[in-house]
Amino acid sequence: MPTSVSFTDTLDHGWLVKFVEHRIADRRVVRLIQKWLNAGVLEKGKRVKSEIGTVQGGSISPLLSNIYLHYVTRSLGSAMETEARRAEK
Repeated sequence: MPTSVSFTDTLDHGWLVKFVEHRIADRRVVRLIQKWLNAGVLEKGKRVKSEIGTVQGGSISPLLSNIYLHYVTRSLGSAMETEARRAEK
């Protein structure tokens, strides 16, 4: 089972932006979050970009992780309810 440390490394940027867009109508805020995700990190003096994960220790990372988890757990809960209804029939 992944730890909370590895969880932030595996967030898909595409899904995360879709989740943010679902709740936030202001495109300026969405663009700011996209820029934050695309900023990358410095490793050995070189900028490294990633299409997954958020920067650990970044001030926005806990917020983005919570948004992602909200939608993932909602989807999982809906799928489990649907399966339970099918099993009852």
